[in-house]
Amino acid sequence: MPIGEHGVISFTVNDCGTVTAHTNMRVANSHRLLQLHATAQSKAKAELALKAKCARIRDMGAGTVDASMTLNRLADMYMEEKRNTLRTGSIDSYKSNIKKIKKGVGNVGVQEATPMVLQRFIDDVAEDSRSSAKTCKSILSGMFRIAVRNGALAHNPVSELDSLRRKEGEEDRKAQAIPLDKVGYVFERLQDIPAIVRNDEVELLKFMCLTGLRASEACGLQWDCVDFERGYIRVERQAERVKGEGLRIAPYTKTQCSRRRIQVPPALMDRLKSRHERQSEDPALNPHDLVFPLPTGNIREENLLNRHLREGRTKLGLPGLRITSHSFRKTCSTILESMGASRLAIRDQLGHEDVELTENVYIARYVHTQETASQLEEWAEDNGFYR
Repeated sequence: MPIGEHGVISFTVNDCGTVTAHTNMRVANSHRLLQLHATAQSKAKAELALKAKCARIRDMGAGTVDASMTLNRLADMYMEEKRNTLRTGSIDSYKSNIKKIKKGVGNVGVQEATPMVLQRFIDDVAEDSRSSAKTCKSILSGMFRIAVRNGALAHNPVSELDSLRRKEGEEDRKAQAIPLDKVGYVFERLQDIPAIVRNDEVELLKFMCLTGLRASEACGLQWDCVDFERGYIRVERQAERVKGEGLRIAPYTKTQCSRRRIQVPPALMDRLKSRHERQSEDPALNPHDLVFPLPTGNIREENLLNRHLREGRTKLGLPGLRITSHSFRKTCSTILESMGASRLAIRDQLGHEDVELTENVYIARYVHTQETASQLEEWAEDNGFYR
């Protein structure tokens, strides 16, 4: 595909009646195709919006970055590039932090943005929020990668900044994997947390633990992506909250590598079959055809799951362990590592990016998950996971 051109445009009708147009586009300075999408009230409007987005990206790529450009302009270029690869919730977070960058150092020129200038800005942001400072640092790094790529700078100044450290006494908010000797105990204790039981979240968390899906992917999994005969699931969508729209099933994943096919351990697939049979008795209770809907039939989201885990943390009896929904995905990785799975197989199971192995395609990645499914099944049987 020539640089600046887009591929065939396809369309998806969303649950709320809107239409999303999809295409791929090849951009300059990239060996990968950019996944683009635009949503509107009709097919024609969605197509127009998508073509306009392609035109903006093409025009942006034709522009040049020089040392005199301000960070305000560089931030706009970065955001235009990123908005096509980020999910809606992440875009809102990035927009908020880009406002801070523009307010703090927006009028600084690219060449004037020395490590000292940037360090002062990041330190100021960290005084209010370490999390926001971390995001601002990541955004700045991406902005200066554009400058380096265009020859405006020889070196990315963000690489010279100090690592962000937690303040003394500040809680580590990073999710932790569950120690393997505590997995059974944790699932027993989850049964004592009313909100988790009431919202049918134990089976969801077990599913995440043995598949490695992100919470958004598991919450967005629909029955048409489950192949009972062949024993695999397709990860093609995710649940997300859109500002002004509420929760929806988005027809894309976090990254291109997140779109994958995973072989499911046989015993876990049997549990999915039983779940499907129960739901089939009254389809009206599951209007979105979700594998793990809320008891009301609505779409569930990661924030609700994390809130229930946070509220029930004391009942888990592991005060030194920060357990969130992401912990169960990390635990899947730990299980596979303990069973001797290769790093390549674990990466394919979790749907991680790998910029060094660009030749990986959808079918090739699936080969590894057949072996990992057997390893996960063996671990589950040995540890009484299905009891």
